[in-house]
Amino acid sequence: MRAEEEGRIGPGRLALAIGLFAIGFLSLRTAVDFDYGWHLANGRHLLDGVLLGGRDVYSWTTAGAPWVAHEWLTEAAMAALHDALGPTAVSLAAALVVAVGFGLVAARLRGRGFGRATTLATIGLGFAGTLVSMGVRPQLLELLFLGATLLFVDGWLGGRIGRGGVWALAGAGALLWANTHGSFLLLPGVLGIATVSALLGRGRRWPEMAGATVIAALVPLLNPWGVTLYGFAGQSLTSDITGRLVQEWRPPDPLATSFLPFTLTLILVGIGLVAILRLRSGEPRARLVFDLIVAAAFLALALRSGRHVMLFGVAAAPLLAAGWSTLGARAAGLLGRRRSTAAPERPTRRPIDPRGRDIVDAVVFVAVTAALVAGGLLMVGPAAQRRATDATYPTGLLSALDEAVAADPDPHLFNEYTWGGFLIAARPGVRVFIDGRSEVYGDAQLARYAAIAEGGPDAPPTLDDLAVDLVLVRADSPLARALLEAGGWSELARDAVGVLLARAGAHA
Repeated sequence: MRAEEEGRIGPGRLALAIGLFAIGFLSLRTAVDFDYGWHLANGRHLLDGVLLGGRDVYSWTTAGAPWVAHEWLTEAAMAALHDALGPTAVSLAAALVVAVGFGLVAARLRGRGFGRATTLATIGLGFAGTLVSMGVRPQLLELLFLGATLLFVDGWLGGRIGRGGVWALAGAGALLWANTHGSFLLLPGVLGIATVSALLGRGRRWPEMAGATVIAALVPLLNPWGVTLYGFAGQSLTSDITGRLVQEWRPPDPLATSFLPFTLTLILVGIGLVAILRLRSGEPRARLVFDLIVAAAFLALALRSGRHVMLFGVAAAPLLAAGWSTLGARAAGLLGRRRSTAAPERPTRRPIDPRGRDIVDAVVFVAVTAALVAGGLLMVGPAAQRRATDATYPTGLLSALDEAVAADPDPHLFNEYTWGGFLIAARPGVRVFIDGRSEVYGDAQLARYAAIAEGGPDAPPTLDDLAVDLVLVRADSPLARALLEAGGWSELARDAVGVLLARAGAHA
């Protein structure tokens, strides 16, 4: 279609806009992430000294242990939004973060000269790769920050951002990132790759980015815990026991259904890389080197932990887009050959009035957006949030837990790992055995939890040694069966999700 026929919006812009809205819609999740509760609790403690006190206050197994609330700024915002407008508002905010993050990826690809169809296909597949980690959680900020960082580097490599701008943006970005999510070391890492790429590309401006890298590495010291934050940032990634026991930290299985988008992305990135190297296009050397190193670095992260698979499609977006373009060109070539042997095309119809197309495009955009918003509110509205919470957590057992705690105000509770965060928010007076803050508990406590949860012959005596007097686990858990069969434990209450057990006579 000729430009004069497209109107101000045009089908390409319309499709891209609707695609981003669709990404936001498909990102909607109810606020039942296993860590959601303790994130809320952290945010609520912003002003009373608990959040920034540096000591654990939520568990009885690690009470007083060092604790870095590295996402305190995000958690404060989450708690304020949740308490003011409910979990629906937090769900909508999380979906918006994802949509804006892929909007930045789209802007980067369009700035590289990729067409709208290729851009839409790239962000679509990249988004599909994030679904394995999708939830209402601070981790989604990684998509936003990484997308912004890569767009920022492209601007510098293209000469659109000068030394002052690159240093100011690196400092501001590092300060924000360090206080909203523990992955802040990705920023100096990416900027360091940009420095090396500029140097290898024989660019004279590489000292500018080297300075930005140093700034991005040092500015995070302006956090409530100083240098301690740096050690925390890599703790979970380097813990073998966390990788074995916590599902999101396990290496991905490329053949599993949930990771098929990642596998397809990897294949297309390979096709794009071969095409770029074979055609020897006019791609600037520094930018090509940057694309290659960044893609390789984030591929290594993704293969190390399923948690980081969501970042690979963003980091490798230009190579992924090149792969789509290559396939598109092959398809167009085949289609062109078929058309050459077909009947002559019909005469071109009279051009469409651009003003009329603008009206049609606007109506379509408004209608699709309204449908997505209405559907989204049904998916994450208050009723949906309540249903999801009741289906995920033992809400029917809270009153029985309250009665048990009334008899013993400071019980030693053993709980499901994935329920710890929920209990921290729902019953702040009850200290948990464990929760999603694996870095607080350490490998020894994680291993001890796993051994108990398996319900083996050593589980009852281990609970005895720890003086555990309440157990709150899934209704079908092997531990519940083992304790009831071994004797010495009684069932206080049960719902569709879990069961509450008490040591015989302790809470009669």
